[in-house]
Amino acid sequence: MKQIKRPPAGLRRPLRDEAIQALLRAAKGDWRGIKLFGIWTGRRLAEVVEANWRDVDLKTGTIRFRIAKLDHTELLPLAPVLRDCLAGLQRSRNPDVKVFPSVARQALPKLKEQFRVLAAKAGSEVWGFDALRLTFAYKLGLPSAPCVMQMLGQQSPAQELVYTYTDEKALKAKLAKLRIRQRKPKPERGPSNEHLR
Repeated sequence: MKQIKRPPAGLRRPLRDEAIQALLRAAKGDWRGIKLFGIWTGRRLAEVVEANWRDVDLKTGTIRFRIAKLDHTELLPLAPVLRDCLAGLQRSRNPDVKVFPSVARQALPKLKEQFRVLAAKAGSEVWGFDALRLTFAYKLGLPSAPCVMQMLGQQSPAQELVYTYTDEKALKAKLAKLRIRQRKPKPERGPSNEHLR
């Protein structure tokens, strides 16, 4: 299987809608939800797999992400597609159970490799989970928008961006405008009858 290397920062591009759809079609079980969260929240893989049910509030449509890298938590609105995803999952009575339990105990490097393998099987030239973050930022308004940076959990002064607080209402409005073109699946064709002619 061809290994896709992470391109230099200046050459990274957001994923096309077709590549996103291929990734989702190839995803099974918890990986489908993880990819949806990557696409619709732009969060880091570690933050997505660490989310537990205590962090999810379907009534208010919010999720709290723990950001170990920055040693804080952030409360973010959920896009409707994520609310539907979460509502369809088996919810534990124990609030400390991870939302995606099948991957919860795996080391991050192993998860990143699994993602790359799944992406390659989907025929997608995705170099890593960060491609979903980049795509999210691009589709929502690029990292120059403070609310996008808040959604991404970026607070590094090295990025030389001005960060301002954006209220939940503004974030929800941005999420409502986020669109990923859905293609209708092509009907499957049976075996060819060419040999009968």
